[in-house]
Amino acid sequence: MKLSLEERSSSHDTRLARYTAVSTALNLLSNEQLRKRVEQATVLNTGIGGTTASYKLMVYPYS
Repeated sequence: MKLSLEERSSSHDTRLARYTAVSTALNLLSNEQLRKRVEQATVLNTGIGGTTASYKLMVYPYS
């Protein structure tokens, strides 16, 4: 399925807005707050490259 230029632009804008929101939310946390959230994250996988975890940082209106 090919997206039109308008759909790609909208998709890009939405993705950029999400990344910006997450980046800002993480940036506003202190080191201690960030450490606690990392510790609370659900481990998804552990392998040779390290550990992958998931943590719901906030409810985003575009979800």
